[in-house]
Amino acid sequence: MQNIPNCEEAFQTLKKLLTSAPVQAQPDVTKPFDVYCDASGNGLGCVLMQEVRVIAYASCQLRKHEVNYPTNDLELAAIVHALKIWRHYLLGNTCHIYTDHKSLKYILTQPELNMRQRWWLELIKDYDLEIHYHPGKVNVVADALSHR
Repeated sequence: MQNIPNCEEAFQTLKKLLTSAPVQAQPDVTKPFDVYCDASGNGLGCVLMQEVRVIAYASCQLRKHEVNYPTNDLELAAIVHALKIWRHYLLGNTCHIYTDHKSLKYILTQPELNMRQRWWLELIKDYDLEIHYHPGKVNVVADALSHR
């Protein structure tokens, strides 16, 4: 990333605006949730939304062993991370997961999976969810959280 003058100041301003009261909304458990997920070589980023309003943000750095995961597993790890953090909102409610990794749209029907993927799919099966492909260019908030 290139160091641009006032970049840190602009980032802090954006962060403040994205987490201020007018932007974040209270969840309504009678309506479906949208979760936007992304992974990078640095970490995982997720955004919980409902009706185009942000409810919560989450991100975490990768652990030493996770850095070696293939891209497929990292993107799936971002979904699992979101499901674990927001379990109290998502369990028992309809949830739409958006990822910029197209192959995850079909992960639930794949015949051959590694052990890690199988373990994570067992966790995912507890939820009423659909996985959708969402191009990376459009998934800017989750992308930014995964690179921080």
